[in-house]
Amino acid sequence: MRRYHHLGIPTSVPREGEEYLPELKLYVSGYEASPYGVEWMRYVHNGAPIELMKFERPPAAGSP
Repeated sequence: MRRYHHLGIPTSVPREGEEYLPELKLYVSGYEASPYGVEWMRYVHNGAPIELMKFERPPAAGSP
């Protein structure tokens, strides 16, 4: 059985406390402060925001 870990939500809006992950070319924020494991993800390419992927629902991550 998998256990809920976090929920990644794409955004195009810069957020306070973002951390840049160069290997993934995205900024992440919010996970540590969220009681529900919400992580905001802002993607960039060559310094410019990229068009967000279209999801029917946000991707949820689990752990065994």
